[in-house]
Amino acid sequence: MIFNLKYSDMKSNNTTMLLQAAFIAIILTGIYSCQSKPAKKTLPMKQQLFVLIYDISKSNESYAILNKGHFESVYSYMGYNGGGKMYGLLIQSNSDKQEPVYYTINALDTLKVKGNRVQASNIRKKNRKLSDVFESGREDFVNNATSIMLKEKNEKFSDVQNALSLVKQIVNMPEYASWNKTILIVSDMVNDFPPRDGIDPLSPVDFGVTVKVGIVRPSGKVKLGEIFPKLTVTNYATIEDGIRSLITLN
Repeated sequence: MIFNLKYSDMKSNNTTMLLQAAFIAIILTGIYSCQSKPAKKTLPMKQQLFVLIYDISKSNESYAILNKGHFESVYSYMGYNGGGKMYGLLIQSNSDKQEPVYYTINALDTLKVKGNRVQASNIRKKNRKLSDVFESGREDFVNNATSIMLKEKNEKFSDVQNALSLVKQIVNMPEYASWNKTILIVSDMVNDFPPRDGIDPLSPVDFGVTVKVGIVRPSGKVKLGEIFPKLTVTNYATIEDGIRSLITLN
């Protein structure tokens, strides 16, 4: 059998085959694209572990005074950044003779406003309810925290060493292993045990490389690099600066 094909026929057939191949390629590309590119998911925000250490010795009497407004800020910043727990400790004459207190702060998880007018309106209503629930816990937190932490600065000595040892136990608790962990120390960091007067050296402390530490106006006499040899410590001019920066930097 002899096939007698004209050039025009061959050209037409080649064109048809090319179009078919291109069509198949487009279909396969779409299938592959759908399979290999799943929708992006927003990762949940990590919970916060915030430890606040407040020096109530007489040597810090006129220095960086903690007030009610600072706890308002803690509640807001933690609520807007994943929620979590705040621990409070005092630096006093015998810092190991205390039970650290802690408070749970729930996250304010509002919904993204989207959709048509009716849908957007419903979402805003839900967000207002969520905000109301969040705000309902503010007063209890602030009142409870201030009743424990706002003490007169009348302690004769500053047992910084044992306060830091308590903090180390807290940040290394297994339940907080995956949390963002930050520590704010409001103290001149002068370790002062009886009967001596501000000359007691501080042993090095290692909270772990994932812990961020801030100190409000430490004394120039204290060598922070020797106390925290494995950590980068940030100095803050005010308590508010430390609260805002440490909680929101994650």
